[in-house]
Amino acid sequence: MGFFKITTREGPGVSKDEARSPTLIRFFKVLGTHFWQMVVLNALYVFACLPIVTIGPATAGLTYVLRNFSQGKPVEPFNDFFGKCKEHFKQGVIVTIFNIVFIAAALFAAYAWSSDEMQVSSLFRTVALVVVFFVMIIWVFANY
Repeated sequence: MGFFKITTREGPGVSKDEARSPTLIRFFKVLGTHFWQMVVLNALYVFACLPIVTIGPATAGLTYVLRNFSQGKPVEPFNDFFGKCKEHFKQGVIVTIFNIVFIAAALFAAYAWSSDEMQVSSLFRTVALVVVFFVMIIWVFANY
């Protein structure tokens, strides 16, 4: 019995102990109910990413809308997408600049280690390229 008897009312509602369907089933339910909204949202994301600087804010907006889709929260795709893009513009631009610098450094490292002008052994060069490759893979997984 609750202190103000608010939490113990009988009647319709969602129980906190209600079993949720497995994740894979929920994924296909969300995909089925929001498929065309996701198609339009992804097209909007691609157009928002055309100027390279807006990749971070556009990713923040897309992530917010897709997270709300998956959690079953009410969402207005266009308004929420642009709202979160504006809200997280500064942070998104900083992340975009960091990503561009990281990509440039990784590509430079891969180019430098693969050039024949390096006076190192073939084995060391191969190990260095593998390390650069795995660092780039980890970066991709960390971003997406």
